[in-house]
Parts: sequence; structure tokens; C-alpha cells
Amino acid sequence: IAAGAMSIERLSWGASDGQAMEAILSEVTEDSVPRIEEALALLCRALKPSAKGAVALEPCDPVLTDALRCIMSHRWLLPTIQRQDARGKPVASFFTQPTGSGQVLSLFSSEQSFRNLQTAFAKAQTAKVVGPQLGATAFTFGQVVMAHLPNMCREVMVKNNIPESNAVVALSLDPLSLLGAAAEDNAEAEDPVAFSDPTFPFLQSFCCCYLVAGLVLQVQEDYENDPSSVSARQWEEVLCKQSLHAIMTGDDDSVFASEAGMLLFCYPGDAAKVLAHHRRKAKGALDLERSEVKALDPVQFLQLMRWQATDQRGATTIVATAMEPGELQLHGLCITPQMFSQSIEPCVLKEAD
Repeated sequence: IAAGAMSIERLSWGASDGQAMEAILSEVTEDSVPRIEEALALLCRALKPSAKGAVALEPCDPVLTDALRCIMSHRWLLPTIQRQDARGKPVASFFTQPTGSGQVLSLFSSEQSFRNLQTAFAKAQTAKVVGPQLGATAFTFGQVVMAHLPNMCREVMVKNNIPESNAVVALSLDPLSLLGAAAEDNAEAEDPVAFSDPTFPFLQSFCCCYLVAGLVLQVQEDYENDPSSVSARQWEEVLCKQSLHAIMTGDDDSVFASEAGMLLFCYPGDAAKVLAHHRRKAKGALDLERSEVKALDPVQFLQLMRWQATDQRGATTIVATAMEPGELQLHGLCITPQMFSQSIEPCVLKEAD
């Protein structure tokens, strides 16, 4: 977010950063990203603005989408302070550090990176006979952003008559040490990835995309195993709770379709990736230069899905992840006309009708 005469800059990705980020993402396990430090290093370099600029986070940035997917897929260690209350009972709270007009909350990708903080914290406590103990609790990034940050914002502090200086105004990933402490062993290391509070709504919206993408993949797996096992609630969670994104083409705002059918996307960045792929592939043969990515609310895309399913026009694919390791790969849920009429219409569109 820019202030005064600052200029707004785009993330400065390198020519091969997109391929590198996809390679990192392809190795994600159930609850970790083995190469998360590489992903953070790429993101850190892209986030660095010039001296007079501020970097804008764009929802349709495909490389940023993959970087944040890596961050969302990892389990993070969140430092906690163990203190005793007035009655001598142990009390745990998140460890934050002052920065600017508020506090920064730090997350660590591994035990090793967390130990750097523990070591610096222990040195700072040497003068105290009995000081607080620094521990760590594992969370997903989504849990931190969606469940905990809202309770630590300025508005909550004001509402509860707590000084605004206690509000969390920044998130830092893998900081080298305590803020203001000398990191002598890491003098040439990259600065940590940090997000300021104006970006929190963007991060929260991305968490919603990540959630619906996970639901889409779960429905796809359940339906493949047993169509009757997909509940009405699952369909509602996927199709009625959040906007999806589409590539809108031409003056009549028709939705782009491929051999996979009409395409809807959980992430706007994936839609932009697919649009760029087809622009390169078409080489001007298709009128895609005026196409753009737009968000569609549930009423809009359900109407389009119904139209697509009518008279067997074709399938609709809800894309949870788009990868381009040479050939474009779309992972998600393919909804055939039969599937729409038998499973979705009775559950999702019954009340609307």
C-alpha cells in the first residue's frame, strides 16, 4: 500500500520463477512443503520494491498464486510465551514483537528456523533470574490468518480498550532473529517475507480460495469412489458459499471453454495462467486479447452451469489447480450434464427454483 508520493510496483518475478515455483509446489506432501525455504526466497526477492515504491499483490498473478499455495500447504510454528498469572497458573499467549505502530507476528517453517529465535530470545533473557519460556505451536497459515489475526487487529484492541500498539500489523515468515538484534551469522541472508496489515484482507480471500479448492478435490475423489456419497452439504459448500472465476471472452462476456468444457476457477491466478497459455498457443488465431478474468457469484455461475448442461452442450470443469510443466494440466472436478441434473440440481437449485 502506497503513501504520499510512493509509486505502486508489480512483483518482479524472474524469467524462470514460475517454473521453479511450480516444481516446488509439485512436491507438496499432505502437511508440508519440503522446499518451502526456496519458495520463500523466490517470493522475498519478488516482493522487494525500489526505494520510492511499494509492491502491490495482484490476485491474478499466477506465480504469486503458486507461492501462496506453497505457504498455505505448509505447517508453521507459531511462537508462544509461557507465563504465570497472578495466581501462579501457567498462561500461554502468542509471541509478538513491536514494529512501527503495532506488533509483528512471526511464523517459522521448521524447527531449525525457530531455534534461531529461541537462541536470540535466550540471550535477551540472560539478565533475568526467572523469565518467560518461549515455545511453539503448529498451525496452518489459514488458521493463523482466518482464526487468530481477526482477534488481534486494531478494531478489536479499540473495542476492548486495549492500546492499539498491541495490535498485530504485520506477519513475518522465517525472520532471522529478534527484531533489532544483530544477525551476525546471517549478514548476507535474505530479509524475511513480510505482509503488512493492508494485505490481510487479500490473504484472507486467498485462504477462502484455498479452502474451496480443497473441497472441490474432495468432492471429485468422493464422487469418483461413490456418486451417492457426496452430500448436499458438500455441493453447497463448493457451489453456494463463494465466488468462482472465469475467463470472459468477447463483447458478449461469454465464458471461455476448452476440451475440458466450460472452465471455472477457484483461484483468479489459475484463470490468468490458463488464459496466458491459450494466448501463446493460439498465436492470434483466437480473439483472446480482449479476454479477462472476472469473478462470478454463485447465482451467476450456477445459471451458466445449468445452461451448459442443458441439451447436453457439454461439461463444466471447476479447476482447483492449474499447472504448466510443459503441457497445461488442470486438476479439479468435471461436472457432466448428467452429473449436474442428477446430483447438483436436486440439492443446490431446488430452493432457488
